[in-house]
Amino acid sequence: MENLLSTVSLTDIVGFLLLLASIWLIKIVLKRENEHILRGMMVFLLFLAFFLYLNQGSTEKWTLSDVKDRFFTGQPPDIEFRVETGVSGDRQFTRYIFRDPLPSISLSMGGAGDYFHIKDLEPVNRILRRLDLPPVKQGAPELVSVTGSRTDASIFRWNNYARGILVLEETLVQQRNSLKTYHGVVRITLRARY
Repeated sequence: MENLLSTVSLTDIVGFLLLLASIWLIKIVLKRENEHILRGMMVFLLFLAFFLYLNQGSTEKWTLSDVKDRFFTGQPPDIEFRVETGVSGDRQFTRYIFRDPLPSISLSMGGAGDYFHIKDLEPVNRILRRLDLPPVKQGAPELVSVTGSRTDASIFRWNNYARGILVLEETLVQQRNSLKTYHGVVRITLRARY
């Protein structure tokens, strides 16, 4: 079911409903059911307007899973963490270390399938809002794809973050009770630029 939610786009669903509405409107016209023509035209125009709206913006690629995550999340789960502050080298840092259950993020495979990228910013920004930090404005590649060092696997870095350099470390989490696997955030570190 989750696979279906992540593959069917909202544009596909509205397009299908628009097709059904147009078939219904054609049936009304051919059978000369004049008492239903206004209702049929209203339904057709509603789906047409929604379809055109979806094709104009960034919502064109939304899947049912995206809609569920954005609008029907309910109460966000409480994120438990502890904060460490200190100095490393000559730079101050603040580190947020998360406790189980780790907050989840969404990762996408890179072009060659070797590395992950963060393209969906909403899960990351949801965590940052919980930490009272500003949101990130763009995605980030896995740091190993930039540096080539295997020690940078599962690390994502934003050098142009509003409050310094933001480093996110993730791991693969396996829940024993539900046999679900997801990418969870272990820690987020905010370093001063200078």
